[in-house]
Amino acid sequence: MNQHKDTDALTQVRCHDLPAKVYIPLDTIKSPATRLATTIHYMGLAIALIGFGFVLFGPETIYYNRLQGMSFIQYWQAYPGPIASVGMLIAVIGGKMASSLCESAQKQAIEMIEAAIQIEDSELPQGHKVNMDELKTNHFWISFVEDSEANEEANKTAEKLENPKQEKQEPPLIG
Repeated sequence: MNQHKDTDALTQVRCHDLPAKVYIPLDTIKSPATRLATTIHYMGLAIALIGFGFVLFGPETIYYNRLQGMSFIQYWQAYPGPIASVGMLIAVIGGKMASSLCESAQKQAIEMIEAAIQIEDSELPQGHKVNMDELKTNHFWISFVEDSEANEEANKTAEKLENPKQEKQEPPLIG
């Protein structure tokens, strides 16, 4: 048995070990890049929202000094459409980055779970499936539970074998 050094939990579990407490370090998957991508996404949304706000509620004319040029706010007021479009582009790029990073993190989590739970489908008892409940961070309780769908199908199959189908007689058509 492989046990985690700081706890009484196993690091790998096989069919004969169940039910068991398992240590799976899923918190090591979290990446600062995901946080950065999410921040970029929300910054893009904020820029787009401000741009759309100036499109809807901005002034019709902008007065500025040609020698000094426009202020930062006047640029936003002068070009709200392109600024809102760029904001949406930034939001979409940040969202896609965050989504792909989360997807790769999910794949890593699945790989870690599969490495920790060494149970093949052929080893499962008839009508049962593997259940995984989180006890605390990185500690999970792995056990067998009855699979209600599998039991229902087994019962239907047994009924079909016990009671052969009787053909229904349709009432005669009166015509």
